[in-house]
Amino acid sequence: MTDKEQIKQWFKTGETPTQEQFWQWMDSYFHKSEKIPINQIEGIIQVYNAINETRQMQRIRVIPKGDTLVYKRFSNIAPAIEAGDFVKTIINVPQGDIYIEGVYLGGDTHSITSYDVVNQIYFSKVPREGNSQGAI
Repeated sequence: MTDKEQIKQWFKTGETPTQEQFWQWMDSYFHKSEKIPINQIEGIIQVYNAINETRQMQRIRVIPKGDTLVYKRFSNIAPAIEAGDFVKTIINVPQGDIYIEGVYLGGDTHSITSYDVVNQIYFSKVPREGNSQGAI
């Protein structure tokens, strides 16, 4: 493909382009009867990524399991927690309860070590003064 500025030089007023220059000019553009190769379309990767992201979002499923919300990873199809699912749940520990949000890694669903935790809130079992329900 010949650079556009080079082609302009061949066709300046008073210049006579050669047959080879004319052919190079024609070969530098797509004719309307030619199909443009998909990999030569600027921005096609972003289009593919947007399509795939939309498809994945359409497949997101939220499954309530007791006090747990499971946001299914698009490739996980089982109706239970699977490794890679995003989970919001409460884990019981000796000091109280922990509300967590994170990715389930596998293992005991009641153990905090089974999650890649991105957010957590502790709830203490020790009641505060005037509060018989427990401290937050």
